[in-house]
Amino acid sequence: MSILCFNGRGLGEPQAVDDLRSLIQKNSPKIVFLSETKCSGTEMDFVRRKLGNFFGVYVDSHGRAGGLALLWERSVKLTLCSFSAHHMDAFVCWEDDTEEWQFTGAYGWPETYNKSRTEDLIAELSSHSQLPWVVRGDLNEIFYHSEKRRGPPKPHSRIGSFRNAFLDHGLYDMGFEGYNYTWSR
Repeated sequence: MSILCFNGRGLGEPQAVDDLRSLIQKNSPKIVFLSETKCSGTEMDFVRRKLGNFFGVYVDSHGRAGGLALLWERSVKLTLCSFSAHHMDAFVCWEDDTEEWQFTGAYGWPETYNKSRTEDLIAELSSHSQLPWVVRGDLNEIFYHSEKRRGPPKPHSRIGSFRNAFLDHGLYDMGFEGYNYTWSR
């Protein structure tokens, strides 16, 4: 499985598009999910053409906030099931494979008072199928205290509730490779 998820933080800058194109060339993902593109669908279509030979669907940003894009290689069979400003959900089948699975690209609510809405979204999407399921993206929340550095600690109940929303629906943290902290401020 080759999926690249990237918080675009504004793909309107030529350097950001060049950096993303380099990442794609280096890793050859079959699916690319972009959050916080800060682009309209028209702008994202221009970016998509610069990135390679992908199909794509987009959720427009609201002004210069938000925005999602789901791109996939032409050899991938992908059926978009649902989308919102916070997710793109699809059924996927790799080339020459008969096994279908569910992919959700998620962009969790960043506001503290809306964190439970990400949990509700996961619960809703879990009811769409019994297929194997992968959720990737920027959830704007942590599963464990060790994922946070500096600032006041998050309440145990908040972290536990968020983590359990995933575990209760058969999802688990696959971990990652690379620098521990990819976001600051």
